[in-house]
Amino acid sequence: MRRVPVLIALFLAPWLGSCLGGSSSGAGAAAAPGAENALAGQGGPGLAAGAAAHHLPTFRAPEEFLLEAERLYRVRDAAGAYEVFREVLRADGQGQFALELTGHQPAGAAAIGPPSLDWQARYEFRQRFLVHFRDLHRGSEESLRRNYVWEELPGSVTMAGRSCSRHLVTNRYGYGSIELTIDDQLELLLGWVVRDETGQELSSLETTALNLAPNLTGVTWSAPAAPIQPYRGPIDDPVLGFTPLSLHYAPAGYFPTEERMVLTEQVFGTSIRNFHVEVLHDGLQTILIGQQGGNGTGPGGPIQKTIIKLSDLGGVRVVEGPIGARQVCVLGTAPMQELRATWNSTSQF
Repeated sequence: MRRVPVLIALFLAPWLGSCLGGSSSGAGAAAAPGAENALAGQGGPGLAAGAAAHHLPTFRAPEEFLLEAERLYRVRDAAGAYEVFREVLRADGQGQFALELTGHQPAGAAAIGPPSLDWQARYEFRQRFLVHFRDLHRGSEESLRRNYVWEELPGSVTMAGRSCSRHLVTNRYGYGSIELTIDDQLELLLGWVVRDETGQELSSLETTALNLAPNLTGVTWSAPAAPIQPYRGPIDDPVLGFTPLSLHYAPAGYFPTEERMVLTEQVFGTSIRNFHVEVLHDGLQTILIGQQGGNGTGPGGPIQKTIIKLSDLGGVRVVEGPIGARQVCVLGTAPMQELRATWNSTSQF
């Protein structure tokens, strides 16, 4: 029986973003009850003196607006070169959106050119993942204060013809920083730059043109690829088809927000097995832990763990491999060693 890797299956997830907050009120993603004490890796500095007094900017993600936005997404590869993607995001302000690739500049190329059919197909396939996971979303006020130091940069800038403020957001646990560009009149996030713990730019997004009254006639909206249900615990294991492994560590500042079942077998049969996803969020960024069941329960004795993939996928770091009879994949922008520790902490107990 063939099993599609969890990394591929995750791109099919129809729910990505329901867990990511993005509320203008700041309600966003909140840790589940008891979550702050549930994982072994937590701790750190907590809130600095005076942190609660600093005003945090209010902003919403572009897909929450009626708009058509032309954007440039830039991502650094393992060799230090940058690849550039020109994309168009269309949204109806009611939850529907579509992301189209209109240009591509491979690393080392001199200019942006038309995208290949292969790259266009990749974007169409991954658009829900890119909008809901690659792009940034505002979580709860508590998590934003707990995990980040906020600084409004002086002056204003113009992006896509809009006057914007800039905010430098530094992770309290040494995981890097993010620079946000926000249209304060609309409370719309127009751009961002993600830097790693060394200050090196990992990725950036810049809105180059913005239409707030677009003609959306004929747009093919992104659609869910498979049914999704909340995972309520062992009672749902017969539907899921396996018992998920437990997570015992997460990078500091990340806490569980929800668990879901993506029932891909109802659409694709056994060519893509059902998978379980646990979502961790730190107020701005997300880690996904995806699991697929295997055939049987595996041999007795100590569980066997083998990492088969360590990579950066468009600015998102990936750790994947079998853990016993489960295939487990961890995706996020946290340091690779933290994602490896998260992957390695999954077990049967």
